[in-house]
Amino acid sequence: MAKLCILAVALNARSVLSSDNEWNRPFLGLYKPTINVDTYSAFDIDQRAIKASVSSHTKSGLTQGYEIYSGNGGDSSFNLWRLANRMHIVLGGSPTVQLYLDYYGVNNFADVWLEHAYEGETSEEFDKGDSDFSQLDVEGRSAAVRYGTPALLSWPYVVGLLEVSATKCKDESNQDAMKHWDEAVALYVGSVARDTGKGGYMLYTLANEECYRFGRCKKGERSPINTEIFELFNSGQTHLRNGKCADAFKDAYEIGALMKVPLIQAAGRAMYALDVEDIHRQSTQGEAAAYGAALLPLMNDCGQGNGHIMYNNMFPGKASKGSYEVVKASFERCYDHFGITCKHVGGLVNYSLTGYSKNAEACEGVQPVDGILVKFSNRASQQSPTSSSSVAESSQPQNQSSSSGGVNIALIISLSAMCTLFLILMVVALNKRKSRDEREFAPPNEVFQSEQTAVAVDDEEGNEII
Repeated sequence: MAKLCILAVALNARSVLSSDNEWNRPFLGLYKPTINVDTYSAFDIDQRAIKASVSSHTKSGLTQGYEIYSGNGGDSSFNLWRLANRMHIVLGGSPTVQLYLDYYGVNNFADVWLEHAYEGETSEEFDKGDSDFSQLDVEGRSAAVRYGTPALLSWPYVVGLLEVSATKCKDESNQDAMKHWDEAVALYVGSVARDTGKGGYMLYTLANEECYRFGRCKKGERSPINTEIFELFNSGQTHLRNGKCADAFKDAYEIGALMKVPLIQAAGRAMYALDVEDIHRQSTQGEAAAYGAALLPLMNDCGQGNGHIMYNNMFPGKASKGSYEVVKASFERCYDHFGITCKHVGGLVNYSLTGYSKNAEACEGVQPVDGILVKFSNRASQQSPTSSSSVAESSQPQNQSSSSGGVNIALIISLSAMCTLFLILMVVALNKRKSRDEREFAPPNEVFQSEQTAVAVDDEEGNEII
């Protein structure tokens, strides 16, 4: 019954959204579309349903996910499968889409990759970059599908829409160009995050999630990457409306550059888990495979050696033996080529929020933004919130603590010495008295020797205080 509900929601989501009279309501209150783009924003409903299906890590879950992806049993005229198989037609003028087509050597590269992930087969149709999904079990393939759909399908489609929009720009009427621009915004954000920016399942949400993990924003905040992207969304729309085509293409290029950041962050995070943390779960390998496939043509464009690094460290059957440091260094070599910086990407923050994870620091000395890292004094107060004295003590300067500790030690030693002397005197006095009493009752030539008892005071507590 649960599976039927998931499928029903996914297949009927578009009809529900299309009945909304406020089709032109702005995205995040920042960008107002010129046409109805609900069909594009509704793709996140499909993505949510696919995620719910494959999260079971079962063959039936994968089968159900594929039905949602392909639109079986519903309106098959507009679905993710259609986007994947018509990308080369609709977005033929996009330099980025052409980069993917040239590298993989097939027109429907995203569909080929996803179909084989669903089936557990090898994508032998590719000229380069084959993925052998027989190396992953159901859990790994489920993760590959979950993360590969937005990374390898939605990502180049959004960038392609922006670039095609700019290439269609003319000096006067640009309604057709602006239509593609609006569609790109809708596909980037989705319907769930459209009004408040919270939640969601598309690339906008990915950027927010990775931003926090890499120390570029506080948890729950909008990523600076998304803030910049929306400024460029609005700038591009204005440039298209005014016929400033060169400026519109520049906006499209800069958005595409910024959109690479969350892909790099997610790929680096997966590789860190596999290599440094030695977490070889199949789901982590599937996630690495998804982001590796999305980044492979881009990294190869930066240099064939960088492409080889992606393939040999992140693909199925290879990621469990991959090197995080090699992948990280490869990414950083390509920052200039991609038009991004160390400040955009950041570094992977550790679980205790005390700094960057070992060997995962941001390049060029970039530090996490204020308010992310937890200071020791704050953690101490959180551990004992009812003890105001302990909070005050933990926040004292180190030299004051040392001075106080020295006074305490001196007092303990003095008291110990006095107690020892007193006990010795008491023992001697008692023994003398005992000797007199015994001599009074002893035989004439018998000698009784009183034995002094040594009493030691344990100063272990004093040492522990130090």
